[in-house]
Amino acid sequence: MTTSNIYIFNIYRAPSGNFTNFLLKLENILMLFMNQNTEFINGGDININYLVDRKIKLNSLLISYSLFDTADFPTRI
Repeated sequence: MTTSNIYIFNIYRAPSGNFTNFLLKLENILMLFMNQNTEFINGGDININYLVDRKIKLNSLLISYSLFDTADFPTRI
């Protein structure tokens, strides 16, 4: 019988938080999971304005780890 661990982690970024610092910390977390060759699910509330270029920066980071977001639209205007 083969067993597998799946890690689930949740992140939160306050709307007033530093976005660049958030991306750096998120990338460190993603590298940790990828280096361990583990399966994981990431959930969270990132609080970015999808109507500005921050969406592109976040999506570029996610895609580089073969991840994608499921809420690809503004949740409030």
